Amino acid sequence: MTTKHISLEVPGSQYRFVLKLLKSLPFVQVQDEPKLNPEAQRIYDNVAQGFRELKLMQEGKLQTRPLQDVLDELED
Repeated sequence: MTTKHISLEVPGSQYRFVLKLLKSLPFVQVQDEPKLNPEAQRIYDNVAQGFRELKLMQEGKLQTRPLQDVLDELED
C-alpha cells in the first residue's frame, strides 16, 4: 500500500482539535512538530512577539515613537 503526505495549515486556536481528530483515525499517522530546546523556544517566542507587535503597529493599534527619541533616552 502506498502512502501520501498531507500538509495542513489551521488556525492556532483549532490546532489541538484538528490534531486530536487526526490522531483518532486509525489509518492516519501524525508526525508532531519537533520540540525546541528551551533556549530556541525562548528565541522563537521573542521573534513571534515582535511580529505580533509589528502587525499591531501597522494596523495603528499600537502606539510608536520616533527612533531618535529612544536613542536620546538611552544617552541619558
